[in-house]
Amino acid sequence: MQVIGAIIVVIGLIASVSMNILWVLAYGRFLNHLRLNHHEHWKTVGSPVQFEDEPRYGSVGYLRYFWERKYTELGDPELTMLGDKAFHKQKLAFFCIFLSGIGLVIALNGTG
Repeated sequence: MQVIGAIIVVIGLIASVSMNILWVLAYGRFLNHLRLNHHEHWKTVGSPVQFEDEPRYGSVGYLRYFWERKYTELGDPELTMLGDKAFHKQKLAFFCIFLSGIGLVIALNGTG
């Protein structure tokens, strides 16, 4: 059983790293499109950037904006597609991390 858990951990970690890399790329494309094509709206949601030197309080509001998919209200099909891709990749990355945690529990279950 420990071997199966270890295999799940390794697969989950590889998948989560891969999904996080894909998410960073998709999220960057989404932010870039939002900034270039909807600049005024981009400013009203706090001028989000992918990597910040210091976190701002407005980031929480932007995360709510992103997770509630309010970008779809702009009516831009390309922005909606980019946002949805980034959103789904982020959910898959969280699932892979969860899978790794379950595998770790299974692997460590028989060691005590």
